[in-house]
Amino acid sequence: MVSDYHINIFYINIFYSDEDGAYIADIPDLEACSAWTRRRSRR
Repeated sequence: MVSDYHINIFYINIFYSDEDGAYIADIPDLEACSAWTRRRSRR
């Protein structure tokens, strides 16, 4: 069985915000899509 699929590749900008005291991840190609965390990793 053959399936058709499409893979989107998005650039993610990650930076530290002193004002927020957290890391911010922003995806420019997706309007209003961002996330933040106070930790750099989940460990």
